[in-house]
Amino acid sequence: MSYEEQINTLQAPSFDQIRSIARSELAVLSPEQRDRLYYQLDRGTALLETHEQLCQYLYSFGNMHKAKIQDVLTQVPDLAFNNSIEIIDWGCGQALGTINLLDYLNERSLFHNVKKITLLEPAVTALERAKLHVESYVKDNVEIVTRSEFFEQLTEYDIISTKGYNVIHIFSNILDVKEIDLKHLSKILDRSIVSDNYLLCVGPLNPTNHRIDAFF
Repeated sequence: MSYEEQINTLQAPSFDQIRSIARSELAVLSPEQRDRLYYQLDRGTALLETHEQLCQYLYSFGNMHKAKIQDVLTQVPDLAFNNSIEIIDWGCGQALGTINLLDYLNERSLFHNVKKITLLEPAVTALERAKLHVESYVKDNVEIVTRSEFFEQLTEYDIISTKGYNVIHIFSNILDVKEIDLKHLSKILDRSIVSDNYLLCVGPLNPTNHRIDAFF
């Protein structure tokens, strides 16, 4: 079966299952081909364009995303998830932040509160993969919006919660990217707030990078 078929046949999808499928897709490659793929990822900062690159990223860096999201979720008050919620995943890549959040909500029997998911990612191939992953969880029960744009092209009208849901923003390994205009990002977030908003911000452990602090 193709990667897409394997994802769509998951009865109870989880991050670990999806990562296992990505790993199995790489099994046919030689060690040399795997090494070349890894270096193409540019330590996780490259815009991914091929199926093999997406699988390699998920295998190589997926557990790092999982650990960071799990850690930050311990800091979020329960009341953030007790009402209808909307998830916005900024620079979502393959939506690893979102699917780990969905796993968290599943474990706490709060998944039914998810009403809308917005995936923001300039790399079209990665965005298509993100939508595939998220659709395996929500089927037709949750509104999914995808936008293949850089943050600087967005306005507050692109992210505002029109129904007043609690909004969970995921910034996973994205705020440290120096090309992102943090002032523009903070302004459109500020202008979009009409309900309770929670910002989950995680990034690489780099003592010389203070961009998350600057964004805060």
